[in-house]
Amino acid sequence: MDAGELFKAGMYLDANNLYNLCLEIFPANNEFTSIIYLNRSASYWKLKKLDKALIDLYEAIKHNEKCGKAYVKWAEINIELRKFGDAVSDLEKAKQIDSKSFDVEAKLR
Repeated sequence: MDAGELFKAGMYLDANNLYNLCLEIFPANNEFTSIIYLNRSASYWKLKKLDKALIDLYEAIKHNEKCGKAYVKWAEINIELRKFGDAVSDLEKAKQIDSKSFDVEAKLR
């Protein structure tokens, strides 16, 4: 199984192990690395390790500033943490990157 299949099967720790391996093999491929961090953050979120999820979202953005989905996910975690002002800021950043994707307008309401 690949990491995505493991994630879909609810095997988040196993998925993270494969994401970790990908980061070791492809550390300098910015766009791909960004996606790996984004996906690993989703696993951490499912495991309720929100601090690690936020760190990975930061890394996803660091490797690809135009990763609007990372800002949306960051906002969703901030909502869960009841940091509503931060969530709005994150959604605004996502909107600047891509105003039509990620259902940002609906989330800002």
